[in-house]
Amino acid sequence: MDLANAYIRDVLGQPIIEWTNAIDFPKKVDLSKYDYFLNTPMGVPKEGDLIIFGGTQYGHISIFIEGNVDTFRSLDQNYPTGSNTHVQNHNYTKPPVLGWLRFKEEIPNTSLEDCKVQLEQEITKKNEIYQELLEVKSDLEGTKSQIISFENFQKQLAVTLNIDPDQAKILGEIVKFREIEDQLRQAQKKIEEQQQTISQNLQLYDELNESYKGLQTKNLTDLKVLSDLKSELSATNGLYKKLSDAYDELESQQKFNYKHIIFGLYIRNEI
Repeated sequence: MDLANAYIRDVLGQPIIEWTNAIDFPKKVDLSKYDYFLNTPMGVPKEGDLIIFGGTQYGHISIFIEGNVDTFRSLDQNYPTGSNTHVQNHNYTKPPVLGWLRFKEEIPNTSLEDCKVQLEQEITKKNEIYQELLEVKSDLEGTKSQIISFENFQKQLAVTLNIDPDQAKILGEIVKFREIEDQLRQAQKKIEEQQQTISQNLQLYDELNESYKGLQTKNLTDLKVLSDLKSELSATNGLYKKLSDAYDELESQQKFNYKHIIFGLYIRNEI
């Protein structure tokens, strides 16, 4: 197909035949520009004729170079399948030749070898484009595989979330989870702050407890000192009472002696 269309465009100067199979070329060409000859036992194409082959639903097409009623040589592409542009030997039966198209106007004075070179260059370009298309196809298949993986993941995620496998709903649930995640993060931050406060309070408690233990030890020491002082005071009070009683007794005796002296003096004066 590419070879035939390149020949039609670059050699015959005619519009290419698009969107058709080789076997359908006779139905698609402008018959005001071409004659179509059915194959007959004695028919022989001319140089430059487009040979139409049957045998499959797609058919095959080549450019006639030379031949007779039994065999011929033509310029072919993709025959055998996958082959580049080359000169191929044929007979009229395998595959069967249905007929040939002949351009009505005079073919420009260009040898088929020159055509072959031009066509090979054209095919090389097309092969490069084809390779690029294969790479694009490979990339697309990789992207398709990623899409399928994503769709499977989306379905699994929908099952996990117990919702329909709808992207909008899944995104909505994800937004909710993100909000919950933010709330949990804020709560975690508050917990950490509270834990830090508790840690500081525990540290303060330990410091106060140590101070309390120190004060308690000091109080016990002070209480012992006070107890000792109380005992000493009690002993002092007992001594004070004895001294007070002795004083009172002494004072009483002094009063008696004083009265006795006064009385003695009085008696002496009377005598």
